[in-house]
Amino acid sequence: MAYSNVTETDSTDYFPLNIGNTWEYQDDIPILDYTVKEVIDTVYINAKKYYKIKIVVINLHNNDTVYIGFAFYRKSGKNVYIYKDNLDQLLYKFDAEIGETWEFVDAQDKWIRTYE
Repeated sequence: MAYSNVTETDSTDYFPLNIGNTWEYQDDIPILDYTVKEVIDTVYINAKKYYKIKIVVINLHNNDTVYIGFAFYRKSGKNVYIYKDNLDQLLYKFDAEIGETWEFVDAQDKWIRTYE
């Protein structure tokens, strides 16, 4: 289940990026985690405006914080990009055609995203 604290935004904007927006997720695989992502700032990387996202992950079995980190997202049209590992990568494509795929490379993994 995900929650979002959204300020004024377009109702067709599936990924609003405004300072103060928060998203909360609860995952039960592989462990019971609770994740909070909050837009806390804007920064410019390679002359592109990114939103700095603070990420906090809590293990719900023992309430320990297991991760605190940051991510950098930007939007261009219906696309959302993440700046990670010195790469600007397509993360989400909200106008993708059915069956369209794109590659997302993490530091340790390669992900193929497909719109179904």
